[in-house]
Amino acid sequence: MSVLIWVVGLSGLCVHIFCRYQMSDLPRLSDLEIKPLHTYPKLSIIVPACDEADTIEISVRKLLQLSYPNYELIVVNDRSKDETGVILNQLSEEYPQLRVIHIKSLPTGWLGKLHALEMGTQVATGELLLFADADVHFESAVMERVVAHFEEDQLDYITLLPTFVGNSSRLKGLIFVFASLFCARLRPRAINQNKQGVYAGVGVFQLLRRSFFDQTEGWYWLRLEIADDTGLAYLCHRHRARARIYIAAQELSIAWYNDVSDMIHGLEKNLFPVAGQFSLLRVLALTLVILVLNLGYTVFFITGMWNVGFIVMTLSVVTITSTPMEGIKWWERSLAVVIWPVLLWALLRSTWKTLKQGGVFWRGTFYPSSELKAHQRLKL
Repeated sequence: MSVLIWVVGLSGLCVHIFCRYQMSDLPRLSDLEIKPLHTYPKLSIIVPACDEADTIEISVRKLLQLSYPNYELIVVNDRSKDETGVILNQLSEEYPQLRVIHIKSLPTGWLGKLHALEMGTQVATGELLLFADADVHFESAVMERVVAHFEEDQLDYITLLPTFVGNSSRLKGLIFVFASLFCARLRPRAINQNKQGVYAGVGVFQLLRRSFFDQTEGWYWLRLEIADDTGLAYLCHRHRARARIYIAAQELSIAWYNDVSDMIHGLEKNLFPVAGQFSLLRVLALTLVILVLNLGYTVFFITGMWNVGFIVMTLSVVTITSTPMEGIKWWERSLAVVIWPVLLWALLRSTWKTLKQGGVFWRGTFYPSSELKAHQRLKL
């Protein structure tokens, strides 16, 4: 029994230390010594967009102001019901390097975003492919640096971590909790050490070599994978890609969600299918693990080991607040100590809604759980 008490009591602290280890040693793109190339390969930037009228013009104009000497921008309007298509058409008249694809209908057996990425890839003419989200903001010279490093190290895949911009401290604290769990599960630090069995993808920025991507099963293999970004990383890993992940805090930024409520709704389609693997038993196990990791130290108080309990609790808080994450201040990270139940609630809410509906609504389309589960590639 005493061994169990110590295991439960220390489990949270050990995980917090592990997360800090994973997040502290990720290299920054800005710190790399990169020599400019004499000639830059043609780059195709592919951006799927669905009902992005409020932000699409600013994002596209930013992308069209990149200083990279040889690129095309392909924006795929995925069945938008707002003015996204109209705005893109106006921009295409102003910028010749912008190509707009309008998708009117979705074929059976595809998620909308994955189909949009497939359509963009089919018309791309670049030697390199960059898949990016419609709401990410790029620093103008970022692509020269990334591509020069990509070519010098003969890489196949690079993904970048941006600065997350939030409107509230609670939102930033919740993003930090999510990022910590992301790093704990996927171990991104090991990617740059060329270790087997590790991969991670961040949808804001995924750069691939076209010749490498054409040797894989492509987007069709991932056509019903909800976690499309990590799915792409997994696809590349299966084909032994030479991959890298970097922090690009100075070069990329994204307002991921507007507020905590928006994040809970945004994760609704992901948490039960991806983290829970469509299994209620797995969700119950995850719930127990999350509770133990965040409240495990209380076992010391319950058993009368007050001094140990206070020490472990203090060390956990210090570890959390000292874990670096760009754009999130230490006191916002400290909110992770109290805001983690929100993420647990999001998991349980996602589970309830998916089970009740029998599937997932995404971009205005319903996908049955049985179909998604049958074609699920990631087993996180």
